[in-house]
Amino acid sequence: MDVGMCFRSFLLLGIVVAGNVSGSKILLVSPLIPSHIFTMTHIGKELLSRGHDVWMLLPNSANPPPLVKNSGIRFIQYRLNNSLDPFESMFHQDNVQSYVESSTFSRVLYLKDKAKYQCHSILENYEMFEKLRKINFDFILLDDYAFTLCLYVIPHKLGVKYGSVSAIIWPYASKISLLPSIAPARHHHMTNEMGFWERLLNTILKIFGDIMVYHFIDSNEYNQYIQERPYKSLTHLASQTSFWLIDQDILLDYPVPLMPNMIYVGGLSTEPHKRLPDEMRYFAGNATNGLVVVSFGSTISNIPDEKMILFLEAFRQLNQSIIWKYRFRRETAGYSIPSNVLIRDWIPQNDILGHPNTQLFITHCGNSGQFEALYGGVPMIGFPLTAEQPYNARRLQHKNYGITLNIKSFTAEELVQSVKEVLGNQIYSRNIKTASKIFRFQGSPRERAAKMIERVIEFGSGHLSSPELSVQQLLLYDIVVFLCICLCVAQYVIRKTFKYGLPYIFAALKSKRD
Repeated sequence: MDVGMCFRSFLLLGIVVAGNVSGSKILLVSPLIPSHIFTMTHIGKELLSRGHDVWMLLPNSANPPPLVKNSGIRFIQYRLNNSLDPFESMFHQDNVQSYVESSTFSRVLYLKDKAKYQCHSILENYEMFEKLRKINFDFILLDDYAFTLCLYVIPHKLGVKYGSVSAIIWPYASKISLLPSIAPARHHHMTNEMGFWERLLNTILKIFGDIMVYHFIDSNEYNQYIQERPYKSLTHLASQTSFWLIDQDILLDYPVPLMPNMIYVGGLSTEPHKRLPDEMRYFAGNATNGLVVVSFGSTISNIPDEKMILFLEAFRQLNQSIIWKYRFRRETAGYSIPSNVLIRDWIPQNDILGHPNTQLFITHCGNSGQFEALYGGVPMIGFPLTAEQPYNARRLQHKNYGITLNIKSFTAEELVQSVKEVLGNQIYSRNIKTASKIFRFQGSPRERAAKMIERVIEFGSGHLSSPELSVQQLLLYDIVVFLCICLCVAQYVIRKTFKYGLPYIFAALKSKRD
């Protein structure tokens, strides 16, 4: 065989092999929450770089920021009747405080109503489904957000294989026994080091959490859109996922057992730090006393005016330079912005956390922001606002990556002292810089996510499957109840034996001696 023929043979083999693992049509589906859409975008960009054809569902009212718009991902739009842009703040300035200070139950109802609206807007759109069928997707990746489990109806209706990405592990859907003894409830200030009373409280919270999920979330009302192929329950659809990409890592979170179809991909928004825009590069470069980065994320872009005043009072007392991502409303401002503070609507957060002058990150404790600080080796001060953020704040303090303050009650002086504590105590910087080295050593979380998707497209998910168990079986509720019944029966039998049986035996022995 001549050299040319060998070359053509190898080229043909390469094309065949590449065709098996790349060039797949993949659809990304996410709830209308900016941080969740950004997470999907990061995965989508990695898939695009590996030769796949990537699409994303977005409402027609969306005006995506550059990160999403310029990603190369193609969009399939659906009609959202209220015409709100999901990339605008979920909460207006005047109702942020009322939401943050509301009860957990009220927040659940609020988020449930918003998610339910999105669910019906998508699932009733028959034209969109026809477009999805024509494209003929090979795989669908869904964000496993509790309030939008309805999105699992999409791949079920289309008959397409699907996988899940989630910031948390749902025992009822992932088929994993996440025991209350080792996994603290996410909406309570506990760590994995719990005494008896904490474990008791954690168990109660877990049980009521399961009840709340089934009562408020697991609805069969969406069967009306899929009468040709009705589903048992939304949690059952979620449990049929091919795999779970868990947006966590033991360097930030507490260790828990994982099943074969689960991998950690925490830090999807992290990447090698790029050059900053000119204005910010100049400001950061001149921060000779150090740079503090402040951001409260993409969902709650504003905080109440009285809280902003407290932050400004504190920043005025600091020697460090401050870059603050904040939608500053000029019409309400009679505020004097200190000369050491630069306020902008948007900042390249991952990149600026990697600047050599950056010393501290003041954050609302969103998952992505914490990972970007971990990647940059920057200690944190946490101001948790809502959702899983109190849990995230507790874990950063538990790992000694920083400290947390209460957004409702902090004072300017308390913030100043906290900044001095974090910057002056080397334990915080040392711990997170060591964790940063380990995190980077593990390799790219985006690549791990993409490889899992390609693996399932190529080989299926049978080799990753785990036993199909109910929540009661997973958490041994049925066993505990059975053992309690057995204990009660045994106690009853023993008591009756002592009360009636022993006198009879003693009387029989006495009569025998006589």
